[in-house]
Amino acid sequence: MESIKKILEHLGYESVLELNINDSITLESGSDAIMDLTIERVSDNHLSIAHYWVQHGDLMADPEIVFDISGDEWTPIEHKVDPRFHRHNEDGLPESQQFATETWDTNLQRQGFVDIAKQTDHQDTSSYK
Repeated sequence: MESIKKILEHLGYESVLELNINDSITLESGSDAIMDLTIERVSDNHLSIAHYWVQHGDLMADPEIVFDISGDEWTPIEHKVDPRFHRHNEDGLPESQQFATETWDTNLQRQGFVDIAKQTDHQDTSSYK
């Protein structure tokens, strides 16, 4: 996920491991057609990347992918698109790896999230809005 690594770099992080557990960063899309992007370190070795929206008061993901970040490569272990799709496998999800590294990574760059991170004030590291 090169776009996520670039976003973090522009926000002052050399590595995703510099995020504390439960730290999250939300970048507003700047466009009504695109959902905000949230990056959250959910455990020692898990990073969640998601677009969220609200339906009937419930937070919905479209998509959310949780990556195992304990090795050199980020391995997707959970992939969901609410309310209809959810996969989880601690050994990895090869089909989600392809989606994340090819399709979604490219889309995040095209949607301008890397540029938004470049323009963001780096003072508040818990949430960018």
